[in-house]
Amino acid sequence: MTTATFPAQTKKGLIIQFAIEEADDDQLITHLKNFISKLEKLDIQPIGNGRGEPALSVANVSLTRPPAANPPPTNDNGKSARAYPTAFPAETIVTTIDAGKAYYRIKGGPCRKHGVTVWPEVLEQAGFVLENIPSSEPFPLRGYTAHCILNQNGLPQKVTSLVKQ
Repeated sequence: MTTATFPAQTKKGLIIQFAIEEADDDQLITHLKNFISKLEKLDIQPIGNGRGEPALSVANVSLTRPPAANPPPTNDNGKSARAYPTAFPAETIVTTIDAGKAYYRIKGGPCRKHGVTVWPEVLEQAGFVLENIPSSEPFPLRGYTAHCILNQNGLPQKVTSLVKQ
């Protein structure tokens, strides 16, 4: 399977993350071009990822292979470090208040102990009202899957979306 993910923005400013998966590369390119064309007709515009990559358009869809994978991360004694998934069952939202600012973490699955940082915008996009999330105790979050990106060491860096199961 080959997957492409990209953000797009509606006229009202809502940012949506899309993922398209196909059995092979040629099918993915065809599906992606058709999908982007339909989005543009609905006035939903693909946007860049904020890291210097341009927004997708029908004209610039192409397939590039990621660089060869780095060797698996190791811990201090040279043994392979634990491999973390890019999605896990979300169990709770934990809020920390520091200098009057709220910081959020999603805990669950292999990230039950420390949790993974989640930005307020991601919680709002998933339908949560930040004012309703208590800071005094963990907020139950059953029935959601947290999708995250991993840092260069293979550890969860941040939650990029919460999807209701």
